[in-house]
Amino acid sequence: MARKPPQQRSNYEKRLKSSAAKVPAAPAPAVVHKRQGNRDSGDDDPAADVLLRAAAVRRRYGGASDMWIHRRLNDNTGFPRPIYLGTIRHWRLSELIEWECAQAALPTPEARIVRHRREAATQMEQTSHDA
Repeated sequence: MARKPPQQRSNYEKRLKSSAAKVPAAPAPAVVHKRQGNRDSGDDDPAADVLLRAAAVRRRYGGASDMWIHRRLNDNTGFPRPIYLGTIRHWRLSELIEWECAQAALPTPEARIVRHRREAATQMEQTSHDA
């Protein structure tokens, strides 16, 4: 940006330039503030303090709907309860990770179609043996 010659500067610009020259620069802080004492909470998990809103939770679980969250809160899967800050729901990331690990440890449920086929096969065997 081209500078204006001094005769083309407005009074405001002239005052700004002159006042900037008179104001000394702020001194650098003499003391760098550090943690006072041992304020370690004993929790090394950085996720413990992270709060996720409902939209972030839905994205975390593959774009799940709000109804999916409602169902998880009302079934017995142990889905973590939200923290309400005003009217907005927040979940602790550490609790969600804990719930995910608990879900991963559960055995995979058998698909209904497999169960129905096996039951149908045993019924057919019983009817063929009875006849």
